[in-house]
Amino acid sequence: MSKYVRTYTVVLEPITGGWRGYCLELPNCIGQGVGKIGAYKAVKEKIRAHLFDRLLRKQKIPNPQVAVKQPRFDLRDFTKRVTTLR
Repeated sequence: MSKYVRTYTVVLEPITGGWRGYCLELPNCIGQGVGKIGAYKAVKEKIRAHLFDRLLRKQKIPNPQVAVKQPRFDLRDFTKRVTTLR
């Protein structure tokens, strides 16, 4: 990883009337939008402003610390087990 490039994790969740996004590594970077893209853009802008502010104050820029894993499940496996339990 370049010392100048950071990749942060943004989580998007549906809420009433749209989507909410937040950055796991930077707790104050939260945004909302009507759709996923709007929420993502809002969070991205919050991250950009947060990093810019830290640079102006000569503060350390945090390194990303989150590892994301997305396990896959084949629901047919559960159906087979439920059928044998009945």
